[in-house]
Amino acid sequence: MTNAIKGMQDAGVQACAKHYIGNEQERNRETMSSNIDDRTLHELYLWPFADSVKAGVASFMCSYNKVNGSWACENDKLINGILKGELNFQGYMVSAMHEFNTHCLLSICAR
Repeated sequence: MTNAIKGMQDAGVQACAKHYIGNEQERNRETMSSNIDDRTLHELYLWPFADSVKAGVASFMCSYNKVNGSWACENDKLINGILKGELNFQGYMVSAMHEFNTHCLLSICAR
């Protein structure tokens, strides 16, 4: 992941890591919720995104689905608490182009 991000960005293209986080399936992704406890989230799901932050990725695209009952693009804990807080991500968030039920709320994603 690091080499891909650095290669793109060294060529003047902003890399976007996706889909943050818990994007486990394609079928019914616009209605299902990935219910993930905190330990599993940190030990299994988060590490590739943490590597992306360390590599200096420009942006993240949130996943289509809900995580623990809340749309990933509207999940304050995932975006501000973990990605921006714990991982110190300084870039920007985008929502997936074809999301049906949600968007990246300015009150959460623009902090």
